[in-house]
Amino acid sequence: MKIMTWNTALTEGSDATAVINYVKEFLDKEDDTIAVLQQIPYKLPDESLDADEKWENAIEHPSYTQFDKTFPKDKYTVSKNTTFNNGRIVMLTAIVTRMKCVKDEIFATTNREAAIQIKDSYSVFGVHAKTGNDTKSYLIGLNSINADIILGDFNAGDYYRYKDEPCENRATFKSILKDYVCICNMPTKEVKNKNGELIRRTCIDHVFVKSSIVDKCSSLKIHEDIKISDHYPITFYIE
Repeated sequence: MKIMTWNTALTEGSDATAVINYVKEFLDKEDDTIAVLQQIPYKLPDESLDADEKWENAIEHPSYTQFDKTFPKDKYTVSKNTTFNNGRIVMLTAIVTRMKCVKDEIFATTNREAAIQIKDSYSVFGVHAKTGNDTKSYLIGLNSINADIILGDFNAGDYYRYKDEPCENRATFKSILKDYVCICNMPTKEVKNKNGELIRRTCIDHVFVKSSIVDKCSSLKIHEDIKISDHYPITFYIE
């Protein structure tokens, strides 16, 4: 089984057609594939109106319409939470696969989470943590999740931004998910200045696998050649 996790950055202006075509090609190339995707646009609220009215007049984001049409329910299983906050959601984390899966609503509780239970196999939990203090409390909360694989954009990592400056939430990140092994702790995101020049790369997208099954994982790859998003897609195999 081959799994991809990727922050598509579609809500930040990535080319929707290029992103969706890349995901579809990945899913259709092999039989047992799963794509865990972050920052899938969902609704476009009318920001010219007040808080309630802007959501009453919200429309489906064109990129989500394209995403929905590309992965129809008769051919793909798509796990996403569109009911959180009464549907007042700007973006989603979504899991897409051609395999027949059972959704497990116990895991996913917000629009930033998605989960599937693969029949007679593993449970997969996709995350997109917020930044700042919200990330810290969120990462601590992940200890209550019992999925076999937890992966996505953690917005934190065990690394230093510069020579002597630790990344935000480094101490918290080092203490989470003690029954798991992080098999991806390498640069996965490009940070550029307003002129498009690379400032640094950061390690904020991760793959955590339960210790009992980590020996079944292989061939993890960070696809640095894919520049559609400011994050690189990550893929790996698990038996």
